[in-house]
Amino acid sequence: MCSPAKSPQPEDLYVPIHSVWMLQLYASQSFVDGHISNSAVEDAGVELPELIGTMLCDTVERRFRKELSIGFTLTERNITRVRGRINMYETARHQLLEKGLIACEFNELTINSEVNQFLRYALEYAAQLLSNANSVTGAQRCKVLARRLAQMGISEPKSTVFPRARLSPADKKPVAVAKLLLELAVPTRGDDALPRFSRKHFTQHELRKLFEKALFGLFQYHLSPIGWIVSSGEWLHWKAQQAPEQLPSMQTDIILRSPEGEVTVIDAKFTHMLIENRVGNESFKSPHLYQLYAYLRSQETLGKEWKTAKGIMLYASSGRNQQDQTFSFFLDGHPIDFASIGLETSIREFRQKTLQLVVPNLEIL
Repeated sequence: MCSPAKSPQPEDLYVPIHSVWMLQLYASQSFVDGHISNSAVEDAGVELPELIGTMLCDTVERRFRKELSIGFTLTERNITRVRGRINMYETARHQLLEKGLIACEFNELTINSEVNQFLRYALEYAAQLLSNANSVTGAQRCKVLARRLAQMGISEPKSTVFPRARLSPADKKPVAVAKLLLELAVPTRGDDALPRFSRKHFTQHELRKLFEKALFGLFQYHLSPIGWIVSSGEWLHWKAQQAPEQLPSMQTDIILRSPEGEVTVIDAKFTHMLIENRVGNESFKSPHLYQLYAYLRSQETLGKEWKTAKGIMLYASSGRNQQDQTFSFFLDGHPIDFASIGLETSIREFRQKTLQLVVPNLEIL
């Protein structure tokens, strides 16, 4: 039996902000949809927030070359003919009928839509963000565009949440880039790293989910175009007879199906891969091994592809103990990989190492 893991050293409690940005980038809809290319983030000699701020300005300027999106807004007005719904109380209270008017509530087309309000808010946020980062040119550009929207009648948003309205094709890219910029974790102090235990934006559970979403984004972007099926959050069920309702189902992080039908189950962990046992040797964490084993063996009756399905337990590592390690072995006919990937690396290296764990011979552009 393995003893509890040793308490992490202080260096292990920190995740560099650049690593968080990298995960947020790959987890974003902007990357999955192809709005942000690999070369754009790998070859740029600027910080990611500055790059995303520049992209936001570019996309908004393209919207200016066409007509901005028009949306509906609920309007209340005293008018001479019925439109929409009559407000009987206001009409009677102010004796509007005697004046030839009637109080109505109706939807009216306006340029002051929640999408345009969201873009104005993102530009104003980007201006402050880039100003704090000493990017004077970028901050000024954001301020000019935000001021231009205000002059066109775009008001400050009542809510800063993602627009609920259906987006037009022309709005999808600027809104996606704006959403990514607003979600980037930016330290309020000049620290180079954010402590997990005092982080305002992320708990350790949220970091694990972010790592999982980043992996899904990478696989979706690179493997789906070449015939792979990438899914997340699939439920697996036990092949049990007369099973009690208390028997839990199993939810996987990521399942990959190759064009040839081969299945790979990936579980993401944001913790150390190895722990020290009682005799001083390092070993895998038993619950993690049992978890992967249960995923694979419980589905063998579903078909041939599950009898030889591969399992990957993938760890994000950072801090003093960061290292890239891969342990490969077979367990009851199933190929198993326990692998860790360091986050304190370049975006290019992280992408290549992650994809090559699944497709070793994949040519990555």
